[in-house]
Amino acid sequence: MKNGRKKSKKAIILSLLEEQKRIPVSEAATLLYGNYSMLEHIKVVNLLSAYRVNDPRFKNIRVRNKQIRYV
Repeated sequence: MKNGRKKSKKAIILSLLEEQKRIPVSEAATLLYGNYSMLEHIKVVNLLSAYRVNDPRFKNIRVRNKQIRYV
């Protein structure tokens, strides 16, 4: 990260999906929020559904069996 700027949540999720086909929601929640509990799980799911509405790159990304994946 240059100049102390943080990566966006979108960039973090997309970079994780480039590296792996599936990402556990717990791993994404820990990276995004620093912790994993049911609250963070729901935050990640809601975040993905909001991105899906506005960003075509998230059109085929879904959460299935506590895994973030392309469908």
